Amino acid sequence: MPFDRFLNWLLDWFHAWLLRWEATGLELWALMAAWLLLVLASWLVGWLRKRRRGQAILAALRAGSRGTIEFRRGPGAWGFVAAVTPAPDPFREFSVSFRAMSIFDPVDCLRRLAGAPSSRLHIWAILQRTPEAELVWERGQLPARALGRGPGRTLWEIHRLSLGGAEYATRGLNAGALRHAFTDLHARFYAGLQRVVVQREGAPQFEVVMAGSALEVHEVSALLTTIRALGRAAQIG
Repeated sequence: MPFDRFLNWLLDWFHAWLLRWEATGLELWALMAAWLLLVLASWLVGWLRKRRRGQAILAALRAGSRGTIEFRRGPGAWGFVAAVTPAPDPFREFSVSFRAMSIFDPVDCLRRLAGAPSSRLHIWAILQRTPEAELVWERGQLPARALGRGPGRTLWEIHRLSLGGAEYATRGLNAGALRHAFTDLHARFYAGLQRVVVQREGAPQFEVVMAGSALEVHEVSALLTTIRALGRAAQIG
């Protein structure tokens, strides 16, 4: 093959290879752009859903507590931390934290894969009077203090719930009313209830944690009513 024909063949081959590379490069850039747009659209959908969910929970909290919401953090698409003033009876202080998560938000998905807790509603409070009876319960496990790893282990009594067979611990001379109120709370909100604590010492004195995704907005008022009944029962001597 003469050198000029070989050179022309080499130039033609290089030109064809360059055209194929440019086409492949354009396809790659188009794929990356489409993926980026999909991620942004998914994040926006998740952000809007979390914002709407937080606003609905906040409105239900205002209606159910009949108090003024004083924000400590937020509100935002992620949720809020706030105090209710005046605190609903029988509490002296009443605070609520709501954290929102969405399966549409890529960041939330990564947080879930890393072991971060899901969406939740966290209520902690201080009663007007020191509780006469105490109770500790956590989904899936028995509190450490009732297992002998905390003070006063001989004073705790272990009970088993009929729904789900969960165990909880109480302490106090007259814990019957508190047990009844807790059984009602557990039965009504079994699907989302995660932790309940009523204690004389330590912080928080009163605590209820709910999985936010398992709580319907129209149930917030009933949840607050049941929590107030639990607080009153803890002060019965």
